[in-house]
Amino acid sequence: MKHSQVIQGLVDNHEIYLKTLADAAEYLRNPVTPDRLAALVQELQADKVSPTLLLLEQRKTLEEVLDYAQRQPVVNGKQEVASSSAVEPSIVFNLDLQPADNGNKRTPEDWFDRWEKDTSSKEMASAGDLYQGWKLLKRDYHSGDMDRARITAEIVASFQDDFDWSGKKNYLIAGTRLEYQADSLDSTIIQHYKAKNHALVKKTSLEIPEYLGVPIPEVVLQPKGLHYLQTLLDTEDDAETIMQTLEFISGKTRDKIKVWAPPLKKNNDYTRKQHPERAAGFYYCNVVFRVDGDFISYVGCSRGVDMSSAKRTR
Repeated sequence: MKHSQVIQGLVDNHEIYLKTLADAAEYLRNPVTPDRLAALVQELQADKVSPTLLLLEQRKTLEEVLDYAQRQPVVNGKQEVASSSAVEPSIVFNLDLQPADNGNKRTPEDWFDRWEKDTSSKEMASAGDLYQGWKLLKRDYHSGDMDRARITAEIVASFQDDFDWSGKKNYLIAGTRLEYQADSLDSTIIQHYKAKNHALVKKTSLEIPEYLGVPIPEVVLQPKGLHYLQTLLDTEDDAETIMQTLEFISGKTRDKIKVWAPPLKKNNDYTRKQHPERAAGFYYCNVVFRVDGDFISYVGCSRGVDMSSAKRTR
């Protein structure tokens, strides 16, 4: 069946297909809004718009949606959208799908103490746990399975709520400690700081340059910058993989992803000497997504991770 025939069927035969298109547009997270995509189908059907005039991402989205529609079973002469409520996200690290403690907010120190006293098998998700979970979500989202993509998009949206400082005063605080020296770039990153299972604690010494809102493409160009991000995110991934993963989870292009680490000398930010102990975190600030290594007293949320069956593939 040609795409033009599918479009005709979507518009003429069944109202549910406009909703299918709208949902697909939302889940695929592309520049086309649900309303615009529904209108686009009608315009195409009326020969008002040629598919060749669409942007590449718009064409790709429309083709994916139409391919999805074509795969649905035909009942009584009409396609019916199959549902699959059994689809589950494949998160190897068993990241919590919602913020800990019903979304209550604490400072990094309060979260470290709270998780240290937690009696469950869970630990506070480190920056590395979060990054690995986001990589797996990205894989599932692009798996070609529309149901899995839908479930994954809902989980991604919940993380983006955790980042929403501008609207909800949210920060996502990671179980990763950064310890800075007062008079040099020498630093230590501690994954699973204060973890109940001491075997999970991982300390790495490195030099961390000053980053006061530096776009991530500039950071990864320098060996020390790439090493900092690899250590912060507890991964051996190359620069491109790191940037693509952070683009995916944040919904921001890489030029809008900025890296922060505290200064040595006084400016508008607290120096390393003033506050040598910080925490890692992630959040939106205005139009940018911040990858932060200088949380002090920010009040935000955290996620748990069940490490009992974790398999690390860095």
